[in-house]
Amino acid sequence: QAMRVYQNGKLVNAFLATTGRPSKPSPPGTWWVEGKQSPMVFKADVPKSSPYWYPDTPINYAMQYHSNGYFIHDSWWRNDYGPGTNYPHPDSSGDSFSSQGSHGCVNISKDNAAWLYGFVEVYTRVVLY
Repeated sequence: QAMRVYQNGKLVNAFLATTGRPSKPSPPGTWWVEGKQSPMVFKADVPKSSPYWYPDTPINYAMQYHSNGYFIHDSWWRNDYGPGTNYPHPDSSGDSFSSQGSHGCVNISKDNAAWLYGFVEVYTRVVLY
């Protein structure tokens, strides 16, 4: 659960991340940034009765990497990132939406998302493994 950012084969930044929970995994593979938006609002595409429902969520920095709605984005509701955060865990934020992984997106802190948003361009390669 780490993100490494390279430019011309050289590591330029690295930070912790949280990826999709086991039931909604982040798709592995080679992708690219398809679009960027700041700010935007994520809206659940499932009924409120679904365990995957979430309230409308404002996002500061969103970078779509997969046409099926997968993004790298800030997750201001989380405090903890890194290994194991895609599984059920106690997040130090106390927010119930932070106690397990994402719905398939790659979550990073707001500061890291701001940096990444300024660094990447459309068609920047994204590799998930």
